[in-house]
Amino acid sequence: MTSNTKMRQLDDSSLIEHRAIETYEQHARIIESQPNCLYVFGIKYKSPFISGSFHVVEGLPPGILHDLLEGVNGTYFETADRQRLLQP
Repeated sequence: MTSNTKMRQLDDSSLIEHRAIETYEQHARIIESQPNCLYVFGIKYKSPFISGSFHVVEGLPPGILHDLLEGVNGTYFETADRQRLLQP
């Protein structure tokens, strides 16, 4: 697990720990117990799709577009949007 800032500085993606159910649950509990905390490692609230034997961490394929938009490209698109909005 890493922050967006630290992820941008990495040159080897194998150094990033992948999310596990245990860390997801831990981060979701932090969000639920601390109302002033907006997110923890990208988690804003516990997914409503978790039920029975299904868990979003292991039950869904990784989102390639999500990964791209969260990383360096996310910063690029945010900057491009700001520039577009500032133009008359």
